[in-house]
Amino acid sequence: MRCKYYCNIVFNTSLIEFIIDGNKISISYDGKEYELLSGGEKQKLDIIIQLSIRDMLCKYLNFSCNILILDEILDNLDDIGSNKIIDLLSSELNDVSSVFVISHRSDFTIPCDNEINIIKGEDKISIIL
Repeated sequence: MRCKYYCNIVFNTSLIEFIIDGNKISISYDGKEYELLSGGEKQKLDIIIQLSIRDMLCKYLNFSCNILILDEILDNLDDIGSNKIIDLLSSELNDVSSVFVISHRSDFTIPCDNEINIIKGEDKISIIL
């Protein structure tokens, strides 16, 4: 399963589980229910699941998309977690030519070809720097 593969890249283990009970799907990681995980663990699992669903759509529906927009995916992560996610995106999305990562973190540099910085001016209008 692609989810376990991505989980191994991000967490160095593939201990993600999906339990299906009727129409309900429960997610656990390392024996803990999703709801009991830390914010960073949830954030990483959310990204893993989103990328896995994308892969499934591409494979089974012959779906293709060369753009990926990720909004605030690093904002609940520490530097180690952020680097793991960036490594995952860099190594596993060869079919995507444009990845847009939106972040409010000014303390973390994302390796990229181009960067657009936007600030909110005194009049609350966004300004491109």
